[in-house]
Amino acid sequence: MALLAEAFALGGVQHGALPRLASKPGQAAHELPERGSPTTLAAVATAVAAGVVAKRRSAKTRAAVAMRGEEESAPLREKMEKVQAGDRFVGWVKHPVLTTRQKFDLVVEVGPGDDKGAWKITDPNKRLQAGKSYEGPCKVIAEEGDSIIFRDEDTVLNGTLNGAGPGTISGRAMQGGLKWGGFFEVAREAD
Repeated sequence: MALLAEAFALGGVQHGALPRLASKPGQAAHELPERGSPTTLAAVATAVAAGVVAKRRSAKTRAAVAMRGEEESAPLREKMEKVQAGDRFVGWVKHPVLTTRQKFDLVVEVGPGDDKGAWKITDPNKRLQAGKSYEGPCKVIAEEGDSIIFRDEDTVLNGTLNGAGPGTISGRAMQGGLKWGGFFEVAREAD
């Protein structure tokens, strides 16, 4: 409520206004209405207050859903030390060229060995060429520390273990030498 009161108080404040003069050549100058008038500020304050009320309502709704039971909550994941054969990760990838700046579904499977795998990238909304998808083998390169790389001849996913929380891999997506603007995030599927 303090935010609401402050917003309306700001809308009602009269500032020392300087008149804005407008004239055309050969005509007398006349005053124009002031920008940022109290009525304009009051409308903005109302919109801000409505947004605050909507956010509070949605937070209450989220709390009610959380209290319904544990079956609706996401399973807790364990922190990963390394990836190994048999691991399957599901998430998204976003890249300016590969996915035309849209989030596509990404599935990465490790195996048959710890250094090999396969991935699949699909358009979840079927916007491009009847659900364009990419899939094929990839190399899995575990680097020092928490770094992991999934790569084929054109695409590189350079990630960090537990980057977006326990049991996840997140990082940069690079394709065809384009190293900026690409991101990915995957989470290990439960056994």
